[in-house]
Amino acid sequence: TGYSNIPVYLEKVLIGVVNRKMMIDAMGRQIENGGEIESLLEQKVIDALQVNAVTSHYEVVSHTATIDQVLFMFQQNRKLSTVIITKGGNYSQLPLGIIATADVIDMQNILDKY
Repeated sequence: TGYSNIPVYLEKVLIGVVNRKMMIDAMGRQIENGGEIESLLEQKVIDALQVNAVTSHYEVVSHTATIDQVLFMFQQNRKLSTVIITKGGNYSQLPLGIIATADVIDMQNILDKY
């Protein structure tokens, strides 16, 4: 799809963000525990998120946040992979945009040219 981080909502409230690393980790754990990948693929995303309740890899900010503020967030939290932008910075609002680690790297490459 071209997207690396997918926000997951339950009853219109953000409950987590799924990314490739989480999926690969889940597959690794499944194999390590002697399970089959097929059973993992049948698992609901929400169940996987509840098992791996990690919230330090994403943040939610208001659409008024500056680029500098978002870059600072990535600098302060090395585990941060996604910043979700909503109108008011609330978990109960739909995303207006998403900034991922790859976007920060692209931004840095562009800024390095100036």
